[in-house]
Amino acid sequence: MRNIMVKHLVFQIFIVFLLIQLAHAAAPKYYSLYLSNEKGAISLVEEKLLVYDVYIPEKRSGEFAATISDFSGNSLYSEEFSFPTRVRIFDANEEVIEQELESSSVVLFLPYYKNGKSISVYDENGKEKLSIDVSKYSTEGRGLFDLLLENWLLILFAAGILFVAGVIALALLKGRKEGNDGE
Repeated sequence: MRNIMVKHLVFQIFIVFLLIQLAHAAAPKYYSLYLSNEKGAISLVEEKLLVYDVYIPEKRSGEFAATISDFSGNSLYSEEFSFPTRVRIFDANEEVIEQELESSSVVLFLPYYKNGKSISVYDENGKEKLSIDVSKYSTEGRGLFDLLLENWLLILFAAGILFVAGVIALALLKGRKEGNDGE
């Protein structure tokens, strides 16, 4: 009876590790870029790689474009966007006043590509205003050891499988030993 309980426990642990790994692998990834526009000078405030669900609005039109390129210089994805240029505020008499902004910011969520090298921001004339190196997030050209070091869930999953295999082997050996002792 105890042998069956050990096998069930081992099986349940294995399923939990498998589900954790599958959930992580299935989660979509996005580049998150926080851009600032100070009197026409575009700069990067913050850059992240997000590994969870993010609401991505439909593609929009605008006077700027963000383009993701691979290591060969090919365009993988491009999206237009705009910086806010005007703001409406209420004065003391509750009348709407429209003001021109000298600076503004925008957060872009762009899809992750495992072979992405850079994200470039272009103005309406096609002139590059900003280039962001995202190759540190790329998996292209990296060895398995480097990828495993960066992905602790894979290491945890592999350790879990080895642990489960060891427990199963010990349980089977113990069961055989108990079976031989009874004869």
